[in-house]
Amino acid sequence: MKKIVSGLLVLLCTASVNPTRGQSPVSGTATYESENLSRMNMGGQQLEQRMNLSLSLDFSGKYCRVTALLGVGPQEIGGGGLKLNGIPPQQKYYVPGDKAFYQLTQAKGKIYAIRSEPKDITDLSITGRKDTIFGYTCHEFTYKSNGELVTGWYTPDLPAIVAPHEVTGVPGGILKIESKNYNSMVTSIKVGTTVSEADLKLPANSIKISNVDFAKEMVGNR
Repeated sequence: MKKIVSGLLVLLCTASVNPTRGQSPVSGTATYESENLSRMNMGGQQLEQRMNLSLSLDFSGKYCRVTALLGVGPQEIGGGGLKLNGIPPQQKYYVPGDKAFYQLTQAKGKIYAIRSEPKDITDLSITGRKDTIFGYTCHEFTYKSNGELVTGWYTPDLPAIVAPHEVTGVPGGILKIESKNYNSMVTSIKVGTTVSEADLKLPANSIKISNVDFAKEMVGNR
């Protein structure tokens, strides 16, 4: 179960990283509410689990910091109830120079920044449909993720770091996105707030490391 939750955090605690061309640096905060549905088989019994995620995304220029709070709802296993406790908030930082995200984790008295690579969308399709979300004119787009159709709405009036997904290739901020088992919707946007790039940089005492090397280090420190 821990592996499943960890995988969902990597998937959900994310943002997009392709700033809109020609756009002046914008700073602010966006919040999202998301729901993820996962299905699995345990001992011949079907488990259906819903996870609710609250995201707070602070952005300035090409930098962003995402804080995610994951809540796990009741699950049914063969008619019985199983409930997991909420998981502590998780934070990720986008480092433009590395073109990568880093999730902060404390272990063995150190602060590690575990690297993850954004997914490049190569089959993005703009459908031509438009909608207004929180006063922003948005354009509908679609793409495939693991064979599953994903539909979203972006606005060119916000930088593409404003998004609940860790992707590149969308020409603006993503305010809504959904698929068969996942949906996320922006719940508030505050632009022009006093969020500085300096506040969104990795802590100076954090240690950059890959997932593989972090796992090796944890095993070596047992």
